[in-house]
Amino acid sequence: MGKHERALELVERARKLDPLTINLITNQGQFLFHAGRYDDSIASLQQTIELNPNHWLPRMFIARTYIEKGMFREAIASCEYAKQLGSSSLELAALEGWSYAKLGDKGKARASLKELEQISEGRYVPPLLRRSHS
Repeated sequence: MGKHERALELVERARKLDPLTINLITNQGQFLFHAGRYDDSIASLQQTIELNPNHWLPRMFIARTYIEKGMFREAIASCEYAKQLGSSSLELAALEGWSYAKLGDKGKARASLKELEQISEGRYVPPLLRRSHS
């Protein structure tokens, strides 16, 4: 709804009540991302990762932010790490493929797209994730 500052106020209030809840800190990073505060988003998500290095979600969210900042190698590394942690999020393959495409590595970008297409044979994959951006 575009009420980024209000969302940030509420998540900060919630964090004061429960400062170590991983989902709250992760959401704060995501809210900062949507508010266009990319450096703050990265800092918040890195804090989340430090608190719980085995949680894949903040790694996916930080990959989104890295992409917006043109930090494609960092985005790829974050996606790969999230996959190693056991995430089956389809968005990771899409983010990884987009980053490879932006770096000019068409082979790896196509491999990510092919991965999503193969997965779509057995389960629903939103077309947005399978859209070729090259």
